[in-house]
Amino acid sequence: SYNKANWVLMGEVVNKQNGTDINSDINVNFKVSKIFKGNNLSLKEIKLNTCGNSACCGMNFSLNDEYLIYSY
Repeated sequence: SYNKANWVLMGEVVNKQNGTDINSDINVNFKVSKIFKGNNLSLKEIKLNTCGNSACCGMNFSLNDEYLIYSY
């Protein structure tokens, strides 16, 4: 996974906006704490969208928790 990823970073969830229903996307903001791989080593924050439920491979991120993120 690491070799195929464009980005690998560690980040803490600092903001999370749930969609209006279970099928809506969830918008998540992360404060970047460490970049292991990527071309912008000064990156401080990222935003990602995930599906609102696990049936469509969505992820339920928890506020203030830290995650290891692989981006392809």
